[in-house]
Amino acid sequence: MRTSSVPTSKPALIVLGAQPMLSLGLACMATTGLTLLPASIIQTYVTPRLIYGLDSIVLNKKDSACLETYYRQLLRQIQGLPDTVGNAAVYLLLDTIPLEAQLHTRILGLFGSIMTLKDDHPLRKLALRQMALKDGKSHSWFNYIVSTATTYDIDIQNAVVHPWPKKAWNRYIKESIKQHWINQQTEQAGRMTSLTWFMVIEKLPPLW
Repeated sequence: MRTSSVPTSKPALIVLGAQPMLSLGLACMATTGLTLLPASIIQTYVTPRLIYGLDSIVLNKKDSACLETYYRQLLRQIQGLPDTVGNAAVYLLLDTIPLEAQLHTRILGLFGSIMTLKDDHPLRKLALRQMALKDGKSHSWFNYIVSTATTYDIDIQNAVVHPWPKKAWNRYIKESIKQHWINQQTEQAGRMTSLTWFMVIEKLPPLW
């Protein structure tokens, strides 16, 4: 786990993400005259600041919801979408996934890196011991790994016994998590009268 100081209060986390957003917004206006930033810029410079260091801790639901609300509102703004537009459309139009899902990708990626360590490495030995002894009721990081992997039907136990190559594991979890959320968002859009047109197009091209 990381030992560096990580600001975990929700105002501090949001400020970290807002700082590059403000700087990039001013730079974009100065050079192009546009008031909206491309989604790729948000993903490259803002999102990493929002979730920096959170892959090594268990974020509580309240703070996680606060970050997600801020991130979703940011995506609304860059698309010029009103608050009345369904949440599913906010992500589907950009072919992206919620901040929570991106954090899950990093968390499982970090776990995969731990599993590729040598058998006698202290961190790998700690991981194996924690996963063997925990009863599933504690709030430990390793229990969170198991519950997160279960959400996406990822066989975490097999990954422990037979560690994947790092690149293959990262590609696998990224695809699994993204497909899970796309299916969920598409299903949600299909249940909303105002978003039924989403179902007409097999794959929505990203707007930005």
